[in-house]
Amino acid sequence: MKKILALLLSATLVLTLVACAEEATPAPTPTPAPTPTPTQPTFDDYDRRTGFVNFQFADAELRHTFMAAAEKYLFDTMNGIPMTYNSSFSLWNPRIQAPLDEFLPVIGYGLSYGTFSEDDSNVFIEEGLRGNAGEYTWRSAFVSDVESFLQYTYDGAVTADALDLLLDSFYRFYINETLDGYELGPSMASELPVGVNSRFLETGREVSRTWQINLRDDLRFYFHPNTDTSSFPAGYEVIDADVVVDTWKLAIDENWSRAVSGSTSFVTGARAVTGANDYFLGVGSWEDVGITVVDPTTIEINFVGEQSRWDVSYWLAGFVFTPISLDLYDAVGALYGTDEVTTAYTGAYYLDFYAPDSVLRMKSNPNFHDQDLFFYTGYNFRIIEESDVRFAEFLAGRLETGGIPSARVEEFRNDPRLRVSPGATTWRLGLNAAGTREAQQAQRSILKARGGTIDPNAQPKPIMASADFRKALYFAIDREFVAYEVIKTQDPAPHFFSSAYLVEPEEGIAYRGTPQGQAVNSEYSPDTLGYNPDAARALFDQALAPLVANGTYRSGDVITLLLAYQAGSDAWAALVDYLKPQFESLFNSSTYNIRVEIELTAVPFPNNYFDYIIPGVSDMGIGGISGGTLNLAGFLNNYRYDNEGTFVLTWGLDTREANIPITYSFAGETRQEVWSFDAIHKALVGEVYLYEGTEGLFPAPTQLVNGFENVSFTISNFVSPAFTNIRYTLEQDVDGTFVPVQGFVNVVPPSRIVSLRGLTAGTSYRVVVSFNLASGDIQTTNVAFTTLAG
Repeated sequence: MKKILALLLSATLVLTLVACAEEATPAPTPTPAPTPTPTQPTFDDYDRRTGFVNFQFADAELRHTFMAAAEKYLFDTMNGIPMTYNSSFSLWNPRIQAPLDEFLPVIGYGLSYGTFSEDDSNVFIEEGLRGNAGEYTWRSAFVSDVESFLQYTYDGAVTADALDLLLDSFYRFYINETLDGYELGPSMASELPVGVNSRFLETGREVSRTWQINLRDDLRFYFHPNTDTSSFPAGYEVIDADVVVDTWKLAIDENWSRAVSGSTSFVTGARAVTGANDYFLGVGSWEDVGITVVDPTTIEINFVGEQSRWDVSYWLAGFVFTPISLDLYDAVGALYGTDEVTTAYTGAYYLDFYAPDSVLRMKSNPNFHDQDLFFYTGYNFRIIEESDVRFAEFLAGRLETGGIPSARVEEFRNDPRLRVSPGATTWRLGLNAAGTREAQQAQRSILKARGGTIDPNAQPKPIMASADFRKALYFAIDREFVAYEVIKTQDPAPHFFSSAYLVEPEEGIAYRGTPQGQAVNSEYSPDTLGYNPDAARALFDQALAPLVANGTYRSGDVITLLLAYQAGSDAWAALVDYLKPQFESLFNSSTYNIRVEIELTAVPFPNNYFDYIIPGVSDMGIGGISGGTLNLAGFLNNYRYDNEGTFVLTWGLDTREANIPITYSFAGETRQEVWSFDAIHKALVGEVYLYEGTEGLFPAPTQLVNGFENVSFTISNFVSPAFTNIRYTLEQDVDGTFVPVQGFVNVVPPSRIVSLRGLTAGTSYRVVVSFNLASGDIQTTNVAFTTLAG
């Protein structure tokens, strides 16, 4: 689920740009001999693997080991400087009894499984509407109205929160027995998915392309009492395999967004179903789609790629795949899911009353299959856009929780009702660490294929290329003071990733809580959350030593660094007012008579990102980004040199080199190997081809420019020791089959840029590039195109 960049929409910090300025230099003074730069380790005792590797389904111990190695690399290179987490602060009604004392990923404090110490007798559900004895209503507020109650077309977090209560799912997350994580178990399903013709990997993980979903035999729709079901056939409320599959077919037929795109898609993506894309495009039949009703309670799904039991369970853990009532849909058509009477309910609650832009009142669903699962007898949501008004409603006793406005955090800092929920965003200093214009432009050329936007006129500062100086920046920040005294509404971030993330979601334990995750910053003053001003001063001198020796800087120089931040926020203005004097006081070397000066600039959002951080204009800049909390390994793409995540905040650090030593156990064997950061990222999310520990990017036809009777393309990775015998073949589409074109078969390209002529206008072709791996095996890549019609 790549998420996308919702984090940007809540961003409140800005990157800083650094411009170098020199003042009049006094008479040169002697400087001490520079400290020798430590020799980079060669890891002679470590292997450098070549071949295909896939740790996506490896055991948790191995995956956590590799994740920690990747994060340790981020520390050692200081790929950005973590400062704070975007935690939220709220007050709770004293009647809330949460099952968990500590916040856990996915489950939070487990409030949906919580209870109340008192009923509704002494509370107001809304102003003027008192609660009833014997009822337990959770009272909350939405910031906006629900968009639709049809789950296959919904959009937005508010709608998702409502549908999660009104609609069931095949699997759901439960609190585990030890209260330190979650379990993914059946809800509408009667058991976890069952593999068909599955195989077991070396790690013991079961994978298969075909899985069966077994349903409970007591599933029933519930309809609002005012819904007219008099014309519906007998058994209209029964939910069986046919109802589920017919809903899925309808969703594809109607091009409902959640069924044909994104992480829930049947058609594309990691969980694509065989034949679904052809059916969606109108070139295949439903009979060829890999979704089959085996019997009234069994559905069989055949996926394009292999899946684990967890993959299938998690995919079906959301309300999106819940069936709709096809009888109700036939009756109301496009009005389905527009109000309380045009929706069929499968969840623990049903919508009893709905006033658009005003209120949603939910009551317990009498047809829900597990009446003892949840304690609350209902939910009441009012639409209140303003955060201050929502908090006032909490203080007036009409809501169960209230988010504290930042201006009032100090007022409630020691309130016994206070609860903190860790966020997924790490606010950090993004850095331009290229050091020279030449280095930055070299990276810019790498980014062209991904739409990189490095400014060609950017002027990187040499000091920023020093890992010692970047570490000095890390040690210079008092994170506890920044979080609690300056910003006031965040938590200190001594790590790159908060406790909201998991690497091995099937285990249900946050990566931050694993032994590997806890030890990764052991060399970076964990007891003080990374704050060590003495280390910052010493590292600044250590960074200057080689730069003074080679004449880059001289005694009396002032290194000016521009720090850009988001305009319009008092909190972030206070933060940079802390950072500027802090950096300037610590980075003032008496040894070399060189100091740093911070220049501040306030830039409106989102220009702080797109005009400063992302194009590499700034030397430093405060920015935040979050990823999928159940896929921390996938989030590593935002630190890669090639900008694969499309939102890199730090430039200049080459993550392609094999320089990360890892000792791990696999298949009963202890191994010592050197990997690149990029290779670790790809091995944790799927299959990667390694060449001596680096990610072997296959040669492939890219940048096609097609004309009427000609085409040109570029073969990426054309010059690489990982591949030999590169050839290309042109194929033409003949009645749906690609056939080699005479004279264009296994041609040795003269260079990486190839131009072909003599083609037929308006014809479909395909370019196939073949090459040999180090093992001698042949691999191919291809791209299809159509010449322009005459």
